[in-house]
Amino acid sequence: MNLRLVVDASVARSAGEIDSESEQANICTECLDIIDKKGYSIVLNKPLFNEWREHESRYSQRWYLIWITLIELSQT
Repeated sequence: MNLRLVVDASVARSAGEIDSESEQANICTECLDIIDKKGYSIVLNKPLFNEWREHESRYSQRWYLIWITLIELSQT
């Protein structure tokens, strides 16, 4: 089953490198990693996508770009 998840921009903002001193950052990072490892999809409407882009961390920006690239490659 391919789950499609709505991921709030607060996750994108808080996600960072693993072993951060912030427990919230570690949880958000782990959440994005699980989405990737399990092959789940994220769903973002236009306002949420814009909010993601406005608040994303470097980690979540990189994560999203890799994720979207893999989606595009799988459709070719």
